[in-house]
Amino acid sequence: MDAMRYRRPPVTASFEDLRRRRLPQVLFVHPFLPEGVTVCDISGFAEMIEEAYRTPFTLHMAMELDEDGNERCMGIGNNGMWEWMVTRPTKLRNGERYTSVLQGISQILIAPEIDGQRLCTVEVTPTGEDHLIAGRRPIIFAIRTRL
Repeated sequence: MDAMRYRRPPVTASFEDLRRRRLPQVLFVHPFLPEGVTVCDISGFAEMIEEAYRTPFTLHMAMELDEDGNERCMGIGNNGMWEWMVTRPTKLRNGERYTSVLQGISQILIAPEIDGQRLCTVEVTPTGEDHLIAGRRPIIFAIRTRL
């Protein structure tokens, strides 16, 4: 845990590395840290959210649940908003990829607990360049709510 009250994952990753390991081709990026840019894969990000979920007042939750009974996480850390961003591979154009598209996180929906786990769905803010993203599947991961 750091001065901003959350743990930064010590992992870096590339789309090629994710493909080799058969993981979702999603990278989470935090470009506004004093020590530089942090990049992690979905596993590292999920570990950070899991730890923050268990630490009181680290995640900033909306007061009301959504229509499906999910908790709505609006941010993390001191400023209470999402500074993390998501990037995924882009479509090919003339045999080459477009520049990576960074999408802001608008909120993370945290589903009700089932068997000690909660599914988390990352909702991203549209950028106007979303049509360039190759795989636009929902970004979903599980966190354990009990040790």
